[in-house]
Amino acid sequence: MFVAQAPGTLGGSRRKEDTMSLGDKAKDVTQKVVGKVEEAVGKHTDDAELKHQGQKDQVMGEGRLETEKAKDKLDGH
Repeated sequence: MFVAQAPGTLGGSRRKEDTMSLGDKAKDVTQKVVGKVEEAVGKHTDDAELKHQGQKDQVMGEGRLETEKAKDKLDGH
């Protein structure tokens, strides 16, 4: 019987670096999505501060994703 394992796993458990990186990426994507929602709500309600905060969150999330991608490249992923 063949059991598929996720890349970067050994014996069914992820390495700590892979798990942290995956968790960081999830947080970064979440920050981008929340930023998009904040921006949309800010536009819809004419709340310039909320719109700006949403745009800021999107930029921060994207920047962190790019950092994670660079780390992956350096690690050979």
